[in-house]
Amino acid sequence: MRLDGLSMTTTAVKVHHFDLSAGKPIRQFGTDADPVRSFSQSADGKALAGWCEKQVCIWDTATGKDLASFPLSTKELYSPAPWYDSRSYVPVLAVSPGGKMLAARGIRHVSDTKYIGWLTVWDSGAANARHHFEWDVKINGWQEWHNREDSGSYPLYDDRNGPLCFSPDGKMLALAFETSIALWDLNKGKETHRITGKGLVSHSMAFSSNGKLIAALADGGCLRFWNTATGALVGQVSNAPTWITQFCFSSDGRIVATACSDATVLLWDIKPILASTPK
Repeated sequence: MRLDGLSMTTTAVKVHHFDLSAGKPIRQFGTDADPVRSFSQSADGKALAGWCEKQVCIWDTATGKDLASFPLSTKELYSPAPWYDSRSYVPVLAVSPGGKMLAARGIRHVSDTKYIGWLTVWDSGAANARHHFEWDVKINGWQEWHNREDSGSYPLYDDRNGPLCFSPDGKMLALAFETSIALWDLNKGKETHRITGKGLVSHSMAFSSNGKLIAALADGGCLRFWNTATGALVGQVSNAPTWITQFCFSSDGRIVATACSDATVLLWDIKPILASTPK
């Protein structure tokens, strides 16, 4: 479910777009013959991406128009996990503002001992995928994961399928892993920086409105900020009264709102952090 002003989207087989002020659906995306398995809305709310059984699609949320669709190759098809692994392998999506770029990452189960992580980036103006990358993924054995569950130390997610997000100009893509964030330059088609740090919990991350900062939560409930041009840590919010669980930037990028574990929302002026980044 996603809130974006006066509307929200939710999915089962199709994605339904609701007008909250009227309390009724506006339109739906997807078909019974090609159900939507996962979806993502752009930061500006103008585009919606859906991962279907046979293709990946980008729709205009205002009109429902199909902006682009790409057939899935065998490298990107949904690959069910073995019976003893209950974690999700449905690909994670991100769509850039305006719907020009679409990215997906997932895991391909090759055998009981081999998994392949992959990332594909599409351009809505091109017929074929713009970039495709793959990497070997080390998977712990079932017994070790079972023990982690029993001990309460099961991770928030593992290195296979963390979230994605585009920079506001669509030129950079951030991929979250369990303890790091990779920044990719989409024009060059390569990783430019790998952000790491003790206690980094990158399940929640976001770019600032000008794309010069990326922020992510860290263990202990603090929020850290990095310069996207250099990958350097430039500041943090660590004096919240309780753990920060979620956050977002204001539209001008000068204020950050944080939701805390005690159900409070705090607003932070980050001008000193912004002053440390190049104009």
